[in-house]
Amino acid sequence: MKNFLITAFLLASTPLAAEPLGFPGVTWNTIVLSEKAPNEPSLQMQGIVEQGVDWFKLGGDKWKFNTYAAVTYNIDNNGARSYTPQLGLKFNRRYNNGSLDLGVRVLDHHSKSNYVANLPGSSIVQTGRGRSVQAYGTFWFEWNLKK
Repeated sequence: MKNFLITAFLLASTPLAAEPLGFPGVTWNTIVLSEKAPNEPSLQMQGIVEQGVDWFKLGGDKWKFNTYAAVTYNIDNNGARSYTPQLGLKFNRRYNNGSLDLGVRVLDHHSKSNYVANLPGSSIVQTGRGRSVQAYGTFWFEWNLKK
């Protein structure tokens, strides 16, 4: 985590432009309630919160270069919890009906799971941690078939 925080500080303090173009943020979250099945959660919450900095435009102002910090999370009522801080840089293009991101990110995975064993009153706690680097593309688009 120490190296992750040092990288975050260096990324945030690097002056890539005289003045940032903007500070876009995004959040996506969902809560799911489902029928209870054996050893399966009936309530789950998951999502992402991201805060970024747009540094400059290119490609005739169609693309923006952005650096960001984000965290994804997943929590359920069986005791499973995970969160993944991440740092990244991306090129973003907005469209009238959506958005496209192409970038690279470093993720620092953290998880904890409680599994109930078949014996009364017993459970197993598993924890995990790992780091990964990903090249990625993400997109969303919307439409209306009535139009």
